[in-house]
Amino acid sequence: FDSFHGVMTDVEWKRIRGQVSEDLKLGTFRRHWSLKEAFVKARGDGLAFEPLHRAEFHFGEDTWAPEATVKLDGVALPGWKF
Repeated sequence: FDSFHGVMTDVEWKRIRGQVSEDLKLGTFRRHWSLKEAFVKARGDGLAFEPLHRAEFHFGEDTWAPEATVKLDGVALPGWKF
């Protein structure tokens, strides 16, 4: 995960690293990465959106909840649900 340090927020890294197994850590990382990718594509920014850690995803208490919300630069975006 070291080469991806700048793409996740501290909150997201805490959630990823807090998983009990390497498989769950990888799955959690992939979920966050996929959400970031979907978000910047939906906005029309694509790879021009930098840095990726500006977008932070939340799942409530359950990492595997079916819905996620997003904050951009620390501000919740209520119109966006994933």
